[in-house]
Amino acid sequence: MALAGFAVPGVRAWGAAGHEIVATIAQIYTQPVALERACQILRDYDYTNDYSDDTMINTESDWQANPNNWPCHLSSIATWADRFKYRMRWSAPLHYVGAVGDHPSDVCMFPGLDGWAGKPDINLLGGIANTSTILLSYADGESHNVALAQEALKFIVHFLGDLHMPLHLTGRDRGGNGVSVCWEGRKTNFHSVWDGLVVAKAIRTVRSNYTRPLPGGFEQVERNLKGAIYDPLIRRIIWEGVEGRWAEEVMDWVTCPGVYKKEGEEERITVWRVLRDFFLPGWFTDEAQAPRTDTDFICPYSWAKPIHLLNCELIWPKELETGGSAKPRNARCKKYPHSDSFDEEEDNGLKGEEVGEPPYELDNPKYMGDIEKRMLLEQFLAQGGLRLAAALNYIFGDPEGPSLHGL
Repeated sequence: MALAGFAVPGVRAWGAAGHEIVATIAQIYTQPVALERACQILRDYDYTNDYSDDTMINTESDWQANPNNWPCHLSSIATWADRFKYRMRWSAPLHYVGAVGDHPSDVCMFPGLDGWAGKPDINLLGGIANTSTILLSYADGESHNVALAQEALKFIVHFLGDLHMPLHLTGRDRGGNGVSVCWEGRKTNFHSVWDGLVVAKAIRTVRSNYTRPLPGGFEQVERNLKGAIYDPLIRRIIWEGVEGRWAEEVMDWVTCPGVYKKEGEEERITVWRVLRDFFLPGWFTDEAQAPRTDTDFICPYSWAKPIHLLNCELIWPKELETGGSAKPRNARCKKYPHSDSFDEEEDNGLKGEEVGEPPYELDNPKYMGDIEKRMLLEQFLAQGGLRLAAALNYIFGDPEGPSLHGL
């Protein structure tokens, strides 16, 4: 599948900070040899002929002048796919995936009874499968197209971030873009809360002790930080999460089921599909679609499925369900806790109209309490970074080396 030829309106995920956090965590755990090979692709290509901004990447001369620095930062390319998406409208459907019939919070299907929405494989899962195949071909010497390899690298760094933003795994209301909510007393849409506002709050409220370097033994972490505003959050994710509460789970996160490429598997799937469609049309989720995107080492479907289920459990609150199409105009948002009444003068412009309740305020203990207690946001960012590192290590690294450098 080529990286061109599609046209659907674009979307965003995580915003710049979220994507850069994922990429920075990935860099920390990418084998040095894999990182150098990836950075060589970025140095080899002539940036003047594409949409890239060559100021994002440290040049080779800069690296030689500062040999203690890595040759580039993956965070520098993490938002490329979003920043130039309006010049690459064909890439829009590769940023998300939606199942037919999926409707959180009451129904979560992945895929739906009738598969995925849109064209076959033209979605986030297919985008990761496609870009990883292009990079493997280049790394193995089967392809010498450095321009295509660089484009695939910039996309896969972004796509692995998108995969871990829960609302990019459902098509309901355009991933929440069509749902009005309040956040910290301001009206926005549901997608935008998870796109950046939740991340911004986490960055703003991280404890001050994480503004200092982690103690000895974490030089690998500090070497890859750039002095960014989100560095303290990365330190917390690694100290409390990767090296703390998730330490026993991390290797499972980057492991693929490895059941799709067994000898005869495709034939078994084909037979099952025929029998199912003949005897039980439309009764079961089509799990047979997973082999199109998953391999033994890079498996976006398997990685995304448990995240998608959280849309029904926690991410998409039942309070966002509305009844009927005739609704009064919303009153203005108020910070939690809501007052029982609304000042008429504050509702400027709403006088004489029927005014209902304001949109649901998501920044409240009922909604954010469990998310913050379980460190779900931080977990999504960590999983995205570690899985990106594992993918880069598989594509560019030492086959005898670890899946995650330093773990």
